[in-house]
Amino acid sequence: MYSSHFMVFTYPTVNNQSENDYKLDRIYKEIFDCEVKSIMQVHNKTVTAILKNSEKIEAIENGIDDVFDMAIKSEEKCGRIEMITE
Repeated sequence: MYSSHFMVFTYPTVNNQSENDYKLDRIYKEIFDCEVKSIMQVHNKTVTAILKNSEKIEAIENGIDDVFDMAIKSEEKCGRIEMITE
């Protein structure tokens, strides 16, 4: 039997915000709340954040490295977040 190590949730939209924008905002919030364990980014700007509770959040960022830049800015407060690129 296959067992996933990650929990995946469906997110509601808020005030006509797209699901992707909601997820991207959530990733930014979790970074600044020191809840992100690792972030992976691929060439098409898809980012996957793995939270410390094993939850997985995936979104398409607006600009390449935007999420990495935020992770670096939070490093003093939160410590280093593992950043992985394709």
